[in-house]
Amino acid sequence: VSVPWQAAAQRDRADLEHLARGLSVWHVTDTGERFRDAGRGFSLFLPSAHLITLPLRAAPGVPSPLTVKVMVAGKVVDVVVVEPDNWLRYVFRVPDSPAQFVDVTFTVESPGGVSCDACLQVGKQVARPAPGV
Repeated sequence: VSVPWQAAAQRDRADLEHLARGLSVWHVTDTGERFRDAGRGFSLFLPSAHLITLPLRAAPGVPSPLTVKVMVAGKVVDVVVVEPDNWLRYVFRVPDSPAQFVDVTFTVESPGGVSCDACLQVGKQVARPAPGV
């Protein structure tokens, strides 16, 4: 009888920190910064109730600027504009959740709907507990 509750509790405690969808393997820049390529959309599992710093920049050769919609549970929670050449240190707060990690989805839009397989470069995120949590 308690199996559904036990399964939900295990799911909420699962360590999903290193899981992502829609990103390439890790690459390294000339200056030693790690990044992954992203196309039109990707998802990261980010720790609940944390401030996240996520380095973003438009991939070389992609028309700029890129607009990135940030969504949680299908709702847009933020929109950020990413330029080429310089890393943007995008900071946002992941909503509180009963689960340890939240699936955050990013949708990338380029000017004029130009198609690209690797539109965006995504660096290694840094998480710290959000104030007041």
